[in-house]
Amino acid sequence: MAFDLIHFGRWPYVGTWDQNFPGMIVFHLVAILLFGPSDLGFRLLDVLLQTAAALMLFRFWKNWLEDRTAWLAVFIYVFYYIRSDPFVGGERDVYASLLLIAAAFPFVRREQPTCSAKQLISSGLLAGFAVLIRPSYEIYALLLVAFTSLRSQPKRAALLLVVSVLPLALSFGVYALWPYALREYWYSTVLFNLDTYGHLARPFSGFWRSLISPKLLSIPFVFGIGLVLLKRAPPIRLTRELRLLYIASIVLTLAVVLLQRKYYLYHFAMFSILLTPIAAIGIERVLCYLPRKSQWPIFIAVYFACSLPYEELWKHMAARPSGQPLTAKILASYHAMVWPDTAENRVVEYLSAPRRSEGYVEVCSYDPRMRLHLRREPAGPYASLHAIGMRADTSNPNGFTPYQKEWRRAYIDTLVLARPRFIVICRGSIAEYLIDPYSSLLHSLPGFDSLLLASYHLDTIFGRDEIYHRKDQ
Repeated sequence: MAFDLIHFGRWPYVGTWDQNFPGMIVFHLVAILLFGPSDLGFRLLDVLLQTAAALMLFRFWKNWLEDRTAWLAVFIYVFYYIRSDPFVGGERDVYASLLLIAAAFPFVRREQPTCSAKQLISSGLLAGFAVLIRPSYEIYALLLVAFTSLRSQPKRAALLLVVSVLPLALSFGVYALWPYALREYWYSTVLFNLDTYGHLARPFSGFWRSLISPKLLSIPFVFGIGLVLLKRAPPIRLTRELRLLYIASIVLTLAVVLLQRKYYLYHFAMFSILLTPIAAIGIERVLCYLPRKSQWPIFIAVYFACSLPYEELWKHMAARPSGQPLTAKILASYHAMVWPDTAENRVVEYLSAPRRSEGYVEVCSYDPRMRLHLRREPAGPYASLHAIGMRADTSNPNGFTPYQKEWRRAYIDTLVLARPRFIVICRGSIAEYLIDPYSSLLHSLPGFDSLLLASYHLDTIFGRDEIYHRKDQ
């Protein structure tokens, strides 16, 4: 959405579509403007932001922990972040969690100084950007009011809460300036999630798997919580109110995950970040049994090894020639995690050749990455087709909402009028119960088969990606 806005002037939710609120678009815009529209560009911005976040977390945890323990908590977070990529890295829940922790900083300092109006507004805006990513994060601002000194300062508490919803309110105000834009914004971000996506649920066993993953965080946390309960841990300088805030935040995070019923790893981002100080206490007690000079080297070596993508690395170690350098195998393993479909690269290279580099390209997929990597103007607004494929009633093949039926008709009309030179059908992409965009969606979309048969011929196939070329171009 950020790329289409910058290069083609297509406004989110009007010229392009996504079910998420626009908070993450701000980060994508910055990444594209600074480093260009690529995976590397976004990762460069992510590295800068995560470095700043690590320093912020150290300042945050040292309010109650010794410096050494606070640094351990930061390193655990860093290795957790690396190990969990791509299921956590760059995800909106991570960014929102860090924004909320930064927003809480002035109110949870040990010395509890008076917070200035400037700090109050700054904290409100930080929380507001988290709310712009996902409005349900406003509940953490309410927790902040309930368990800090703001509870006895109603005017200041009200100011924080008002400022924290201001970015979201402004986003609705901006879309209200254009005819039908506000309606599309509301349909995409609110109604679609309530009517279709919100009904999806994964087996409850997924909750437990994500809860204990990765082990480099969960195992030391269990040990650390045991030390705290047995009063064998280093002193934690927390007031009763802040202890309640900490516990309430953990419980609330798990409650939200359970209500969502998806159990994606990034939904546990706030939970995992909150576990790091307790996990650090557990690790510190283990390190105390080692020679002092070797404690940090052993910790970093062990956690670096645990943070490697060892599942993919093992596959590459077995499949690649033994003479290949280990660093090359590690890099290939990370690449396999981030971009597992190598055919996608070949499609991008094929359509980027000089004699094919002009004209619209419509990518029919449940994965938006190919559309970004092509850097070509698309015909339709959907980087991911689940907008017109997911159903409010999954048992009914035609169980679409009225606005989805309108979107489906408009999509075919757009293809007819735009006459894209190429149509790419990514038959290997999956979105929940939607398997293969053609068989689960396009084949039953009125007008698509007739358009494809009358105006296009199969050009070539890479893996499960089919490229159709318009006959008269």
